[in-house]
Amino acid sequence: MTNEHKVLRGLSYISVIFAPILFPILVWIFTPQGSVTRDTAKHALWLHIIPIRAYLQRR
Repeated sequence: MTNEHKVLRGLSYISVIFAPILFPILVWIFTPQGSVTRDTAKHALWLHIIPIRAYLQRR
């Protein structure tokens, strides 16, 4: 795994601060299928969506 992939994986999780759903979606779309980076972006996306959905359901 290259440093580029490590950075993308890290930014997918930390992007909750600057681009909560957008950045993981872009990483997920533009990385090759079957890569660890794509799976990490998908996981990060769900970790960003679940709290938002829970918040909206309580309103």
